Amino acid sequence: MTVPRITGVELAGGPDRPLLLAGPSLGTSAAALWSAAADRLGDAFHVVGWNLPGHGGAPAADAPFTVEELARGVLGFARGVTAARGGADRSFRYAGVSLGGAVGLHLLLDAPEAVRSAALLCTGARIGEPGAWRERAATVRASGTAAVVEGSARRWFAPGFAGRAPATAAALLHALRDTDAGGYALACGALAGFDVRERLGEVTAPVLAVAGARDGATPPASLEALARGVRRGRAEVLAGVAHLAPAEAPDRVAALLRAHFADPGSPPDASRAVGPPTGTGVGAPTAPPSGPHTRRGSGEDPDEDFAAGPGTGPPTDPGADGNLDTDIHPGAGAPTGPPTGPGTGARLAPDTGRHPGASAGDGPGADTGPGALTQEQVHTAGMAVRREVLGDAHVDRAVAATTDFTAGFQDFITRYAWGTVWTRPGLDRRSRSMITLTALIARGHHEEFAMHVRAALRNGLTAAEIEEVVLQSAVYCGVPDANTAFRIAQRVLSEPGPA
Repeated sequence: MTVPRITGVELAGGPDRPLLLAGPSLGTSAAALWSAAADRLGDAFHVVGWNLPGHGGAPAADAPFTVEELARGVLGFARGVTAARGGADRSFRYAGVSLGGAVGLHLLLDAPEAVRSAALLCTGARIGEPGAWRERAATVRASGTAAVVEGSARRWFAPGFAGRAPATAAALLHALRDTDAGGYALACGALAGFDVRERLGEVTAPVLAVAGARDGATPPASLEALARGVRRGRAEVLAGVAHLAPAEAPDRVAALLRAHFADPGSPPDASRAVGPPTGTGVGAPTAPPSGPHTRRGSGEDPDEDFAAGPGTGPPTDPGADGNLDTDIHPGAGAPTGPPTGPGTGARLAPDTGRHPGASAGDGPGADTGPGALTQEQVHTAGMAVRREVLGDAHVDRAVAATTDFTAGFQDFITRYAWGTVWTRPGLDRRSRSMITLTALIARGHHEEFAMHVRAALRNGLTAAEIEEVVLQSAVYCGVPDANTAFRIAQRVLSEPGPA
């Protein structure tokens, strides 16, 4: 048996509040996925996230593991956290996304005395097809996680989300790129062998199953089946949300979790009866006894496509690896001394895993929550990209020439063009350079065109590719404009030294 060692991060709240353990999805870190929702829960819960092996800076596992073994590692981590918190209560609430939700199911099945209640998001009792997971693992082993970034972006986010919350989307995609390829592949292997559909009836704790209406990897039908299968389940469907609900809709997810976990209920007891529920409290069905209560999220489009049933295509969940480490990195307000209880104990150190753009609201104008990027941070990010694309010499000249009259415009360009658009994850810089060159040819901005020919070279375009861009523009923008562009580009390409 291989039980990975788990590490974690303190996301919100303090040890004087009930413990809420948050689990990530394949390819993500707990901080990037959960920070925004945790910010909204910290007044009521001590929110601690755990990271998959090889994800979020956690060490990678050195041997294959199953989801059951991963859950054992998470349980060991949780025991260390509860011991460090002190007090007699060693139980916790649990919320997990996709692979994190699969781990939650095994915790509910194999350690019922530990889990008071659970929220399982964008997951299922089986996720995807074994062959698809093995194929993805082979792809990542051969080409790294960069090979799955584009596909993951399509599956993770509902249409329009990356435009509304670019910092959140970028933080999640950066976490995927930074994930250890071996750890990602091992997590895929664990998902290939995961299937607890026949055991759902053994789960007796209250379970909230949360689906994204736009989630093709674990569609609403998957979560509704899960809620029907457990003893005390109910389902919620969030409109306009795909696979990473806590990041896409932190306000709604936090509200659901707050309500679900608010009822203290009775302490977990492995021997409690497993008969059908008789009440209508949190977790108990309010619909007829034959199925769970399923409520569609507010504002849902009744014509929304709910995609295919469970197991249709490979899951797209972010974050699982196979190495469990019982270190927890807390934020402000958490104890900073060594663990005081027995067992594995949790080492408490400053939190360095929080991405500044990990928080996003639910609607237009997202990234305005407590963890959102400040205007200063956007300006800093924009200035960094501006220098990388245009070169230090050009930017230094522009800054030096700034006057009181032009300062506001310089700030606007740095924040909006460079800090908001050029930093978006949807296109690489080569593509953005080609689009920019075409637009400048069409509008006749010759001085800017020369500057962006240099930028295109810096972004990796060759002279031959720039020639093709100008030639294509001749067809759609006009031959005279292209003629001028060729003349300017030739002059720039003949300049000595680096672009």
